[in-house]
Amino acid sequence: MLRNRFYTLLLLLVALPSMTAWAHALWIETASVGQKGQKQSIRIIYAEPGEAPEKLQDWYADKLRITVHSPSGWNKEIITNAEGVAEFTPIWPGTYRIEASKTEKETGEQGDKTYQSVWRCATYILDVSK
Repeated sequence: MLRNRFYTLLLLLVALPSMTAWAHALWIETASVGQKGQKQSIRIIYAEPGEAPEKLQDWYADKLRITVHSPSGWNKEIITNAEGVAEFTPIWPGTYRIEASKTEKETGEQGDKTYQSVWRCATYILDVSK
């Protein structure tokens, strides 16, 4: 029994490093702390991990929608420019949630299941002081 566990562990240690997965990542860059009443710049990045960012408009429309959720429950939709940059001005102190998402009608198969669309999302938590 101990021998079987050893061989199973050895097999996993040999096989796992040879498995690779590739996927583009959508993420948000912004200052980690904002100020009430001062513009907050947000940049959406789309790239392979560890590689230079790609042009956002090569993968999405020229612009991408971002939703800002305020601590008061107020939500605002802002739109990036062609470089993936957008701005908003926080009007309340507290924690804001920034979300960039995109759903694309793209069919395919994952495992034994088919899908009709792909949803990509990135979120960021921003603390805004008085």
